[in-house]
Amino acid sequence: MTVHVEISGIHLEVTPALSGYVHDKFRRLERYCTDLPVQIHVTLAVDKKFDHRAEATLHAPRIAPIHASGNGSDMYVAIDALIEKLDRLMAKQKDKRHNHHHGDMPPLVDEL
Repeated sequence: MTVHVEISGIHLEVTPALSGYVHDKFRRLERYCTDLPVQIHVTLAVDKKFDHRAEATLHAPRIAPIHASGNGSDMYVAIDALIEKLDRLMAKQKDKRHNHHHGDMPPLVDEL
């Protein structure tokens, strides 16, 4: 799988420490996209009230774009909240891609 993570900051300088933390956390999502090239755009922002927000949009072939955001008292907490939401959304998307009832369906005609 090829994962390309692009990070940008709004009212915030993206330091190597933040960038490394984001890349480490996004490795958690690799288990859902083993066969797909994935492009992720992450935006880290600090607003006027000093609330920290992390947003991400994930694009991959055969999957609808997935968008999630996380808020927190500091940027690391916001990134962790973002990863938790993306993890749940990716698990849900993976379940939709697989047909769980393929082998469990009863036969159409009763056997004699």
